[in-house]
Amino acid sequence: MLGLHRTASPYTVAHTLAITAEGELWHWEATDAEVGDPTTADPALLQLAAELPVGRLESSYSAPCANVPRETLFIGGQTPTSVVINCPALSLPLPLVDVYSQVGELATAALDPLNNFPLPAQRLPLDAVLYFLNEAGDELILYADGRQTLQSAPGGSPITTPITATEVLSLTNSLITSGVIARAVAIAPTTELEVQALLLVHGELGVYEFGWSDNIGRTLPCQPFSS
Repeated sequence: MLGLHRTASPYTVAHTLAITAEGELWHWEATDAEVGDPTTADPALLQLAAELPVGRLESSYSAPCANVPRETLFIGGQTPTSVVINCPALSLPLPLVDVYSQVGELATAALDPLNNFPLPAQRLPLDAVLYFLNEAGDELILYADGRQTLQSAPGGSPITTPITATEVLSLTNSLITSGVIARAVAIAPTTELEVQALLLVHGELGVYEFGWSDNIGRTLPCQPFSS
C-alpha cells in the first residue's frame, strides 16, 4: 500500500519500510539477518496516501545533492505509483511532502543508531516553503503555517515570529508565477555559494531557485525578506 526504499549512502545502510493495506508496518535494513515482526501503522497515514493526486505526480524528483541515498516511494491503490527521489528537501512538490516526511521519519526512526547517522540538513527544510539568504548572510525561512525564522549573520541566534498563512501563500505564489525564478535547484546544494543572495521557493510542482549577485535581485516582483 505504501513504502519507501533508500539505497546505501555514507550515512546509512540500504533500508526499506513498507505498510500493507491491513496496516502492518514492516521495516528492514540490508544488514539484518532476518526481518523482524511488524508493528501497526497509523491509519491516518494510509488515508493521506490514498488522497494523493498520483495522476499529477512525476516519475522522479531530483536535486544534485552529494552523498544522499536514492529513494523510491511506492504508493499503492487503484493506480500503483513509484516515485524516484534524490534530495527530497530540494526537489519534492508540496502535495507529496506530508506523506514522504511521515514515511521518511518512520524509516529513519527504525534504523539502528549504532550503524547509521543522520543525513545532512539542506538549506530549505522539507516542511518549509521559502528560504532567503541576503547579501549580508542573514537567513529567512518561512513555513506554510505562518512561522518565520530569521537568523542574522554571523552566528546570530534564530528569532521565530508568526505571520499569517495567507501572507505566506500570497508571497510564494507571486514569486512562482512571476517567471523570474526557475523550477530546478542547482546552487543550493553547493557548500560554497557562487552567488551573494539565494532564494528557494517550495511549490506545487517542486522547488524553485534564484541566485544573484550585486543588484540583479531587484528585478524580483516582491520583497521576500524584511528585518
